[in-house]
This record gives sequence, structure tokens and C-alpha cells, in this order.
Amino acid sequence: MDRHTWMYKISRATQDCVDGVEKFIECAEGNLKKKREQGNEDKITCPCHDCYNLKKYPSVATVRDHLFRRGFMADYTKWIWHGEGIHYEKSKTSDGNRGSIGESMPTNKEDDAENDRMNEMIEDVEELLVHQPKMLENLVDDSKKLLYPGCNDQFTSKVIDPMTLDKLQADIIVTLCEFEIFLCILKAYMRNRRLPEASIVEGYSVEETIEFCTEYLTSANPVGIPRSRHEGRLEGQGTLGRKMISPTVEMLDRAHLFVLQHMTEVNPYLQEHITEIRRMHHSKSGKWVTNEHNRSFVKWFKDRVMSRYSESPSTISNTLKWLAYGPDMPVISYQGYDVNGWSIVLQSKRRILGIDNVEDEEEYNQFDENPPFSIGLPTTVREDNVDGNYARSDHDEGQWIDHQV
Repeated sequence: MDRHTWMYKISRATQDCVDGVEKFIECAEGNLKKKREQGNEDKITCPCHDCYNLKKYPSVATVRDHLFRRGFMADYTKWIWHGEGIHYEKSKTSDGNRGSIGESMPTNKEDDAENDRMNEMIEDVEELLVHQPKMLENLVDDSKKLLYPGCNDQFTSKVIDPMTLDKLQADIIVTLCEFEIFLCILKAYMRNRRLPEASIVEGYSVEETIEFCTEYLTSANPVGIPRSRHEGRLEGQGTLGRKMISPTVEMLDRAHLFVLQHMTEVNPYLQEHITEIRRMHHSKSGKWVTNEHNRSFVKWFKDRVMSRYSESPSTISNTLKWLAYGPDMPVISYQGYDVNGWSIVLQSKRRILGIDNVEDEEEYNQFDENPPFSIGLPTTVREDNVDGNYARSDHDEGQWIDHQV
């Protein structure tokens, strides 16, 4: 069986493949033994599909294990890195090249001399690279490539004749050390080595973006579940004009929905309900989904909480149970409130700290210009929605009094 068949076409569990791998190991061990005697090498390169002759191991057993598990690298039927050499017919190749050049090109002594020097350079390094054909192939390719795209200077190729290089070195005055260091920095940014113009900018932009995001994220706080800045801070009680009112069901549902939308613990239920509506009515617009959510969420929320409470009571907090029950039909209303240390008196009932309730308008007006203990809250403060102890009223005639005065 030929080498290409057992290396690439049949299963690695077959006996032919096992025998072939053992034959390769014998060849590699013999080559490694020669190198150790010469003091050149004490490790063996691994030609498996992953190592690709780029990694070396001191143990032959490691290489054998890699070959059975991963297989050989592509197109490695000639084991040039493990003892099998490549033999070139130099005289035939060189003579053939010179003959074709002489027949196809006009006689030019200067051009012929330059071509002869190039052939001599390749022949000189050919003996050194007989076991490294890839490097020889790259050297020949580099001699045909420009130093960089658009190069029109005397350095026109990646391979330069030493005689030409000596002449150019005599003209160099400024050191290239700093320039070479800068080229190393640009090389790190390069993404496409054949067309480096735009790839350097791309690599630099990517690095700057990553650095900016890293510096920003170190000082940023995690978003988490949105939390109302008023939750847990509103404390107060009614003080004046207590009475019972019976609002309509529509008003109660609207107030109930408003409270639910501003509770952090209810937020997952809000998202779940919207997702459920969109799944059931995927063709509807966003406005329709919002209206349907506002219309049906209160009832849906109560049913969902009660269902989960019946299945697992420990998963439902007391707050969720109270919110699911909703407000009572008879609602207690006040004309005056104490909220977060502020007294709010609505238009129909006014009060001044230290003075009994005044029913007569004329008697009350005597305190308008200079009330004894009251401090009016400025309009700019009332309308400014800032964190801290503040109060806001939609009633122009409300009187604001700080209890700490």
C-alpha cells in the first residue's frame, strides 16, 4: 500500500496504518539518533495535524500518540523533517535555466551577469536548505516580490544582491535603529501582511477601543434590575380632612397599575406579561401591545401570584400578596398630609404651624405676609425633581411647612 493511502485515506485503526506509523517512528528515531551523536538536536518534531512540525518533544511515544489520535499533517508524504532528504539535479536545472534565458532573451552582458549572480546565490543556499525546502521556496518567492507595495527606490526586492547592498550602505548616514523600533510597533498592529495600509489602522483602532472599554467598565456600576429612587423613602400619613370616598373601578385599576409599575419586585412580572402578549399577538404593533398590557396586567398579575402562591407559598413575599390583592373599594382621603418631614395642605384646608385651624378667610390673610412659624418652599425647589427631602404640589395655594423649624 502506498504511503499516501495509509496516511490520509484509510482509518487510523487499521493494521496498515499502524504498521505505517511504526515505520515512520523507526525513521524518525534513526534521524534523532544521528542528530544526538552530532550534538545538534535532542528532540523530535511532531508532524501531526495540530503540531504541524512546529512543536518538538523529547519522547517518541508522545509523537506516536499524537499521530494515532490526530493523524498526519496535510501533504507530508515525504518525511523531510525526519530523515528523508530531497535530492536536486542542480546541473540539469541550472543548465536548463541558463539555456532558456539565452534562447529567449537578447544578448545583454550586464543583464546576464546579474542573472548569473542571482543563480549563484540560490545555488549557494540550496545546499544549506536541502532539508528545508519551504524556506528555499520562500526565498525564491521573495526575490520576485517588491519590498512593499509601490516601492520604486533602489531597495526594490526583499532579496538584494550583496554587491548592490554594499554600495547602498556607503550612502547611509542616519541610523535606522529608531526607525526599526517603530516598524516593530507597526508590525504588532498589522492584520494583513500583504496589504498593510488599512490593516494597521484597523489594528490600532481595535486596541484603542478595547483599552477605552476596559477603563470605562472598571468604574461603571452593574445595571441589574431597575430600582425606583423613591422606593423605601416615602413615609407619611394623613393629618387633616379625613373622609371616605368610593372611586370607580377604572380609577382603582389605574392607580393600582401605577403602583405596580413602580415596584422593583413586580418588574419581572411586567416583562413576563409583555413577552406573553407579544408571543400571542406577534403581528400587532408596539402601541397595541402597550395598551393591551395596561388593560389586562392587573388581573393577570393577581392570577399569576395566586397560582404561584398555591404551588409554592415560600416563593411569594408578603409584599407581592398585598399588591396582588389590590386596594380596597372605600378609599380614605385627606386634605392634608405629612410626607417625608413636610406638611402638605391642599387648597380646601390650610394650616400654619403653631396656629389653630383658621376657617375665616380674612382672619387667615393676616398671616400671609409674615406667618409666625411657616417657611414657604420656593417655586424652583417645588418644580425641581432632585434626590433628597423634597415635596411637590400641583396646588398653587398649598402651604409648605418644614417640621424641623
